[in-house]
Amino acid sequence: MNARAPSVSRAVNAVIAADPEEPIALLQETAWVPIARGILSILLSAAAFAVPGTSLHVLTALVGVYALAVGILAVYAAMVLASSHHAWLAMALDGSVGVSAGVVAFRAPGLTAMTLFCLFAVWALLRGVLELATARELRHLVPGERATAAGGALSVLLGCLLFACPGAGRLAWLWIVGFYAIPYGMLMLSLGFRLRSLATAAR
Repeated sequence: MNARAPSVSRAVNAVIAADPEEPIALLQETAWVPIARGILSILLSAAAFAVPGTSLHVLTALVGVYALAVGILAVYAAMVLASSHHAWLAMALDGSVGVSAGVVAFRAPGLTAMTLFCLFAVWALLRGVLELATARELRHLVPGERATAAGGALSVLLGCLLFACPGAGRLAWLWIVGFYAIPYGMLMLSLGFRLRSLATAAR
């Protein structure tokens, strides 16, 4: 079973090596996805700082909309990349986790503050680990690309901070999320524009 995984990886790499322009074209097609995720993250940060006294229901809606939207975007990108690049699997799982978190937030409007806190912490940790896995595969196509790995590390750090401060109030929780979302959004924007310029340079 373990011997099969490297053989699959080698087969996928052989396909990419045979036609290097195809994965580059697919990356160009999905370059808008990290840009959109970056914009959503910055909007989340703005909302967190703009309404620090928000109710739990509004907070749940903010988290739910964000997780659901970025999850759908990740699943879309994974479906596009699935034809020729094996980074799609971690990306698809990342998107699925986000969609699941968003659905839970909306389907359970009676969530307590602690439950919502734990839900977001678990999602951030899983998201970070999966983004780190995606970054490792993406570097095969985009040498020197570090934005995805940095974003994954930020997400892991966010999850650890949330778990380390379970008794923090909503205001502290919002400030943590707000300060996380700004650099994460900037990293995703830089990734998107890097993918667009890479595709243009490859023509």
